[in-house]
Amino acid sequence: MQNAPVPANAEQSPGSTVVMTRADSNARNVATQLLVDGLKANWTNAPEIIVARNMQDGQIPQSVRDYDQTLKSQGATGEARGFIYQGKVYLLSDQLNGPRQIAEVLFHEVLGHYGLRRAFGKGLTPILQQVATMRRKEMQAKAKEYGLDLTNERDRLTAAEEILAEMAQTTPEIGFVKRAIAVIRNWMRANVPGFQSLRLTDNDIIQAYILPARGAVTRSKETGLQSVERAMAM
Repeated sequence: MQNAPVPANAEQSPGSTVVMTRADSNARNVATQLLVDGLKANWTNAPEIIVARNMQDGQIPQSVRDYDQTLKSQGATGEARGFIYQGKVYLLSDQLNGPRQIAEVLFHEVLGHYGLRRAFGKGLTPILQQVATMRRKEMQAKAKEYGLDLTNERDRLTAAEEILAEMAQTTPEIGFVKRAIAVIRNWMRANVPGFQSLRLTDNDIIQAYILPARGAVTRSKETGLQSVERAMAM
């Protein structure tokens, strides 16, 4: 059987395998940029977010493109959907399909490096303060694990974020977690374009918008190239 003809506007990977038409690539790029622009309009503490089509896009730093090729030459087969490099969040729109996936990839990176408060604002602070007060044994353990100073408010809230994320995984029915879900859902409704049309359960919010905050203390020290390697392995 002969292979079907390749559309004239198709982007191809090595080996003449059709990856995506330019029209589809354009549509995904526009959709991703629109969501990001709408989000940044209201997100006062947003990091810099760059929407690129793929790893070959000129907006991707050359060192990242080179590292991506090195990983693939060593057998890596995954394609990154997003990563953080030198404090900037990069979204690769060719790998993103629809507002839900765009938001999940964006917040996975932001939460993993900056934590819940940087992502969702001060609404979570009262909950985290109560976690810090009522979970002292766990707080002390986190302080020891990460070298945090619990007399410092920032360190104290950072430890509480880690504990809240762990509780969301192990005891999602607990009041702390339910209240955090409500704060995040309200923030997303107010700030993420199209969020109202997404039917997300409490578990969806835990999986996409709380659990990625686990390990933020260590991932905040991750290098840009480590972020790329992790993204390709997802």
